[in-house]
Amino acid sequence: MSDHRGHQYHVVDEHLAAAAHLHLTRLDHDGFVGEREGIGHHAVHQASSIDALLKGAYDGDLTLGELLEQGDLGLGTVQALDGELVVLDGECFQVTVDGTVHRPPRSMRTPFAVVCRFEAHVDEPLDGRHTLEAITERIDEVARDHAGDLGPAPILAVRIDGRFAEVDLRSVPRQTPPYPPLGDVVEHQHAWRAVAADPVGIAGTLVGFRFPPEAQGVEVAGYHLHFLSEDRTIGGHVTGADLLGGRLRLDGTTELHLEVPAGVVVADADTSEATAAVIRRVEGG
Repeated sequence: MSDHRGHQYHVVDEHLAAAAHLHLTRLDHDGFVGEREGIGHHAVHQASSIDALLKGAYDGDLTLGELLEQGDLGLGTVQALDGELVVLDGECFQVTVDGTVHRPPRSMRTPFAVVCRFEAHVDEPLDGRHTLEAITERIDEVARDHAGDLGPAPILAVRIDGRFAEVDLRSVPRQTPPYPPLGDVVEHQHAWRAVAADPVGIAGTLVGFRFPPEAQGVEVAGYHLHFLSEDRTIGGHVTGADLLGGRLRLDGTTELHLEVPAGVVVADADTSEATAAVIRRVEGG
């Protein structure tokens, strides 16, 4: 909703609020950048939507510097879909299609990213060996066990620091206009397996989010995780893992503040199986 000067007001998605106890607020660029969380207010901040990305909206109007004003942990991509984005400890890392980890300039823009000011409400060891499937199952169990600590949080922010025998990763190549849909781009993705050189494993961090099914289309329903090694030389979108042991931290919220880039249509959530199948294919899950 806008006034006669074109300034955008906050628009709250009442359907998601009713369906999933998730409060989605849409803002234009200036509203998103100008927003400052008050004391006790905790939200996940997102640039655009997975639906817009699926349709080839790879030009954003939010810089990484502006993104970092809203969160210190998260993931996404960068302008022209030039690789995977990892946000960890208040820094941005770009993993290009060749698997190289870069520190992009704060002036670089993002067409899709999700961040939060991470405050762990749950902190537990992850003992023993875990596949990626076992990791997500364990997170679900821990979240249920700590419902009192997390509250009615439909969104979980996840951080796992540990050592990995191996991690299956992927990144995608930079695109040029006219942009193809994301489903076509992932046909040319680069997937690889990072394998530990010794039994100690690769020290690194899994970061990401779990969103409820009702948010599908606005976000990736379920888990979306990226990886960054402790030495900042290995990273990417995670499609598999072999965790030797680590520490699980969770943060939860009911609030999603979404920036709608100029000229980009950010559709409502779409819980159809057709959309779920497309998202599973492009996310490698």
